[in-house]
Amino acid sequence: MVIKIPNSSTTHLTLFDLLGQDEVSLAKGFAYVLGCHKSIYFSFLHLLGIRVRTSDAHFKHLEIIVEKHRAEGRTDIELRVPNTLHIIIECKVHSGRITQQRTQYLNSFDPDAPIKTMCYLTQERGSQLLFNHDVHFKHISWLNIAELLNTPDFVNLQHIKQFLSFAQRHYEVQFMREILIQDLGDATELQRFIDFNVYRRDETFVTPLYFAPYFTRDNPAHQPEGISCLSKVLGILTFNPAQAQNVANELHSFPNSEALINRWQQGIALGNQANRINTYFFLDDPLAFRSPLRKTHRRNSRNWIGSLIPKNRCVSFTEFVRHIPELNQQQAQ
Repeated sequence: MVIKIPNSSTTHLTLFDLLGQDEVSLAKGFAYVLGCHKSIYFSFLHLLGIRVRTSDAHFKHLEIIVEKHRAEGRTDIELRVPNTLHIIIECKVHSGRITQQRTQYLNSFDPDAPIKTMCYLTQERGSQLLFNHDVHFKHISWLNIAELLNTPDFVNLQHIKQFLSFAQRHYEVQFMREILIQDLGDATELQRFIDFNVYRRDETFVTPLYFAPYFTRDNPAHQPEGISCLSKVLGILTFNPAQAQNVANELHSFPNSEALINRWQQGIALGNQANRINTYFFLDDPLAFRSPLRKTHRRNSRNWIGSLIPKNRCVSFTEFVRHIPELNQQQAQ
């Protein structure tokens, strides 16, 4: 593992990166986050459907163990509060699915715990229901965890920023899956997008499949107001542009051509402020529309965009297609 490259002022890694890149590493990182922040631990219990008193005494008596060896096997994460709860979490990443572990650890739960939960934490949302008279089964995805942490209450905490970045870079844990729509009107950012296929913004952990800029009214590039193109997101990186030399290898790991990488690098170098961390979306060539998609009145903007586009506004493909003017005209005929 390269900790620091020549000609850089500091390492580009976090402590989470030192864990490695397998599913055990992600489990350890998440367990560490739960142990560091009481509010996140109780929010996770709420996500599991567990209702307990959010007291300091409860958190004080909480035990968190990773890779506990049992006769039945080795569990990924265990949460225990004596005489209160026992949660066993099995973690999978990428295309990994829970198979044998579905019932493997049923005899491992503390008999004196009134709350017993078997949690399967996977990359995909699960739908298989399992029932046991004594143990509650819960299947959630890393997407659920990402959505839990990527909120105003938590995302500005240093450990959370680092864990989300770690999960995004090494495991492609996604926060919102489809189309990100954001205003684009600043002259520098317009040039960065139009000329270099890069969208830059303040630090974020949203990971959409596509980016659709909404060109603001009277924008300096004289683009018609609205959404007139859609670009596939080929990669996302968050870094200080003063350390741009650290990301060359990362750019080559994205689906790309050398010509596109050269444009991305020019886009990174355009109009930067020192010592400011930004998130860069590296985009494929955009697909243009004949007529721009527009905002709707606020009362009709559910699942779409109204007068103000909020930060990290993502919509589904279904909703996006529904607002393409050509299709609207066909439906009206």
